[in-house]
Amino acid sequence: MMKSIFPWMKLIAILPVLVLAGSSTNAESASTVVVYPAPAGVELNAMFTVAVRTPGGEWRKLDVYDVRVDLHTLSHASFAYFDFSGKAEVQVTQNKVHVQLVEIRPGACHIYPQMSSQPADSFTFTLDRPRNLSIEVNGDRLHNLHLFANPMETNVPSLTDTNVIYFGPGLTANRRVIRVGSGKTVYLAGGSVVQGVIVTEDGATNVTIRGRGILDTSPWNDAKGFYIKGQDWQTASINLRWTTNVLVEGIILK
Repeated sequence: MMKSIFPWMKLIAILPVLVLAGSSTNAESASTVVVYPAPAGVELNAMFTVAVRTPGGEWRKLDVYDVRVDLHTLSHASFAYFDFSGKAEVQVTQNKVHVQLVEIRPGACHIYPQMSSQPADSFTFTLDRPRNLSIEVNGDRLHNLHLFANPMETNVPSLTDTNVIYFGPGLTANRRVIRVGSGKTVYLAGGSVVQGVIVTEDGATNVTIRGRGILDTSPWNDAKGFYIKGQDWQTASINLRWTTNVLVEGIILK
């Protein structure tokens, strides 16, 4: 799975209402957190419980999605996402094993969690900028938590704009091919899961694909594993056919 916010490209195989955390009255009053509930019908993963808040504010639970990773082992990993400005505190609980070691990557971010006993096997850390992180417990890189902490979204397109192919919150499960011509925008709102593939028209130009939702191509890509080769079973999530001037930003590719 891939999260497409430059410069970090992550591999992990990623409402009706936006929930805003209450602001505190201290120096962190400018901080804001937005979470997106997962739509009914999508596969979640119970290995981790994740919550986020503005500093000193109320904890908001994040839904944690399931995703297959690694063609050698076909392991099940987790991912979650939210938007924020200012600072955000994150709490992670490992529900399956006793936590002895936590590593948060990339190491260049220098994020070092604080262990907590309440709840058991939990830890917290603070973010002061958007990050795309891999959280690994006890050295396990195949059952890790991918956390996409996004900047606040701006310039959200209108639902009624005729140049926008708009997917609102919820599950779109009809395995559709989304065909995109010149000057068009495909927008996946936060809290949306779209089971589809995006294909641009030959020679299309000035195409935008963005949002906070999840483009889920897993129904096409059966997990056959590393040792079955030469078979036409992989389907590209986005197929840019001789396309120029393309922006792909913010969405999660599962």
